[in-house]
Amino acid sequence: MDIGLLGRFRIERDGVELPPPGRLVRTLLEVLLTRRGNFVPRDQLVEALWPHDPPSDPAANIKVLVSRARVLLGERSLILTGPAGYSFAKSDSCRVDAELFVQRLLMGSRELGCGRCREAAAYLEEAIDLWRGEPLSEETYEDWAREYRERLAGAYLEALEAACSASLAKGDAAAAVRFALLAARREPLRENSHLLLARAQAASGDVAGALRTIDDFRSRTTEELGLGLSPAASELEMCLLNLDSLAVQAERGSDSGIPAQLPFVGREAALQLLVGSFTGGRSGVVAVMGPAGSGKSRLLQEGIVRMVRPVIAARAFPAEREDPWSVAAALMRNLLDRFPDCAATVPGRAAAALVDIVPELGNLISTPDSAANAESRRALALQGALGLFQAAASEGALFVVDDLHWADPTSMSLLGLISRRVAELSLVVAFRTADPSPTEAIREFLDQLEPPPVRIFVEGLSVDVLCRLVDHELAVLLQEATGGAPFAVDQVLRSLIQQGIVDRSTEGRWVISIGEARARAEEVVRHGRRQWLGERIRALPPGPRSALAVLALLRREAPPRLIGGVLDAPQPEVLESLDRLWEAGLARPGETGWEVSHDLIADAMSDVLGASGRARLHAMLAIGLDSDSADPVELARHLLGAGDLMAAAERFAQGSRQSLDRFANDEAEATANRGLRAQPAGDTLAALLEVRAEARFRKGALEEARNDLREAIRARPPGPQRAITLTRLAMLTSGAEDYVHALELAELALLEAGDDPAARAEALLNAANFDLNLGRPESLVKREDEALSLFQQSGNSAGVARVLESRAFAAFLDGRFWEAEKLLDRVARILEDAGEILRVANPRSGRGLVLAWMNRPEDGLADLDEALELSRLVGARELEAHVLWFRSQVALTLGHSERAM
Repeated sequence: MDIGLLGRFRIERDGVELPPPGRLVRTLLEVLLTRRGNFVPRDQLVEALWPHDPPSDPAANIKVLVSRARVLLGERSLILTGPAGYSFAKSDSCRVDAELFVQRLLMGSRELGCGRCREAAAYLEEAIDLWRGEPLSEETYEDWAREYRERLAGAYLEALEAACSASLAKGDAAAAVRFALLAARREPLRENSHLLLARAQAASGDVAGALRTIDDFRSRTTEELGLGLSPAASELEMCLLNLDSLAVQAERGSDSGIPAQLPFVGREAALQLLVGSFTGGRSGVVAVMGPAGSGKSRLLQEGIVRMVRPVIAARAFPAEREDPWSVAAALMRNLLDRFPDCAATVPGRAAAALVDIVPELGNLISTPDSAANAESRRALALQGALGLFQAAASEGALFVVDDLHWADPTSMSLLGLISRRVAELSLVVAFRTADPSPTEAIREFLDQLEPPPVRIFVEGLSVDVLCRLVDHELAVLLQEATGGAPFAVDQVLRSLIQQGIVDRSTEGRWVISIGEARARAEEVVRHGRRQWLGERIRALPPGPRSALAVLALLRREAPPRLIGGVLDAPQPEVLESLDRLWEAGLARPGETGWEVSHDLIADAMSDVLGASGRARLHAMLAIGLDSDSADPVELARHLLGAGDLMAAAERFAQGSRQSLDRFANDEAEATANRGLRAQPAGDTLAALLEVRAEARFRKGALEEARNDLREAIRARPPGPQRAITLTRLAMLTSGAEDYVHALELAELALLEAGDDPAARAEALLNAANFDLNLGRPESLVKREDEALSLFQQSGNSAGVARVLESRAFAAFLDGRFWEAEKLLDRVARILEDAGEILRVANPRSGRGLVLAWMNRPEDGLADLDEALELSRLVGARELEAHVLWFRSQVALTLGHSERAM
């Protein structure tokens, strides 16, 4: 096992990178690893894990985190439990890159001290190769990590300087320049690094560059420290001036000095408004909006760093827009990671439903075995999620959702629910304003907020702001070409730096380096945005370029295992490619895998691939995902991209049905529409139309639903499936009060059903309902009897309940209250056993009213109380109102007028 503390945190087992752990598990592991071999007291772990607001029982929470860490590592013995803390075991089976780095540095320094420069250089270069970035990069602002980070940063500088000295001693001037440049850039005011750089430049023949290095250092120390050159520096300068010739400037090494990201400038007012909206315990909603590449995500990052409260953050991805719960699940996973105690606030039935969406909940609490159908489970899950958010909000949590324009409708529904029901909610959402289709959904979400949200518009950087990064002439060029969009400015600057057109001035700004490069700079700046990105992508080596192509077409986070499977590449090669992309600012690690740094990079990569390249890679992704048990909608998207329209339509039909079965109606309709655009035929066409019809019916679009069903019937061959579709059309037709036509359709369905018991039972019950409305009691009883028998034979308890409920209604209308009461009680019990929790409240409340009319109002109130509890449990507000109305009538019969009011 290899664990990385240098750069991003990562764990590899046998060369395969494990999924990233949650934030708290990662922090726990990092604290133990930085003190490996020593026991860390629990109070120190509590301080590192929860610096501001520890949970009520921190010891129990740490036990949970240790258990999750052991499961992740797959080797329980690596984390040892002591009397008052925990320790990460010293084991040869587990290597930590930071430890190896220090070990190689010590060996190299020892060899250099003994005069063995070649052996020293080898060890020191191994140490430097292990340095993938600043140690504990995710813990930059944490107090517990500061000493460890500073110690390793000092060791890295020592390694660079020692490697420069070893390279000079063995005659490799180019390597010496490379190491010295890295050291000098890390510490602009460190004399030893700059003198080593000057010596290395002179050894490579670049005496002019060596003199310029010393002169720049003199200017910097004079301006910032008020000091001149030391005697050693002055002596070196005199030696260089006495040399006879000047050599041309040495070619740049592989390190180009490109910053990881531009300084955060020009957003001070927006940042102050964002942070200020939540200071002093204030709550509310802040909406950050702007065009693509305007810096919304960077503003969120800078704001989160400055928040003095716990932050729960998640992002939406384009590929998951039709995946119900995707954003909500990410938020809840992070919520439970930050506040595990909140799990205990979710009621049993709701927790049982929610654990299907957030399995991590099951690690924190035990959930009962609860039978519930899909519709009920969705309603229960929404209520359970609401409870989690309420609990976390009471702890002062700030929720952040980036790229809201890609969010799935179910997650948007949950955000709307918590914004209405959680009084102390603190929420930040960021979204793009240029996309018309999601803007309508977001506008609807924002319009329902009370009070209205704080709106922050993020626009391009002005010339004056850009002058803080580059010289005035370059600032004007950048503003004209990019509109000041930070993402575009960053990409142009990277292109200019890579081509050697700009350099850092003594003030730290980027300036055009030589006069003849000015025309080239104008040419680069005036290129289109995708062309800048395209040039950078084409310049990548084949491995990183292929990995970026996979990420670009996936449009979501992807584990290295999946990338390697698609490309048929070994894991070490994939990980090296991903690190190259990270260093280039084109990709970044996320919570569950890797993603492109910005979707504009994905667009540019798509252009680079071209139509044939995209089709070929989509086909490779379809094969890789199919063997990986992929989501059918995602697989359909790649089949569509590969040109296999029929296979894509079949997968879209499968995915839309899954969403419909989860009562994610918006996602089901959107997926069905994508499948229909592939122009399928036969059963696939009918299946897509039936899904869309049901989704539209649930949303109240009856005429559109009926039209879809008519088309589906034409596409279906004769048989039971066509009978089911006819039955559904008959039911929707009756909704228009055309009972004669509806009955004709039901009779047709009976003919199509033939001897199929399920299709015939549904058609019979449907026809019986129309007999009731058309006053045909004899036919009604006959059809209900046969339907009841068929439902009982097939074990369809929900069907049995529907027949009995119809009979209870008929008995009620005839004044046979005793019979109606018995039937309604039986219906409620059957539905509850079948998990139809959303439907149980109706027969329970109906029975309560019937009991009141039978002069048993107290018994009736008991049933109504149960119905009220159920309606509130699943968040059915209209049903709750219905039950409250019934309760008011029963309260009046008891003379309780105040209660009735």
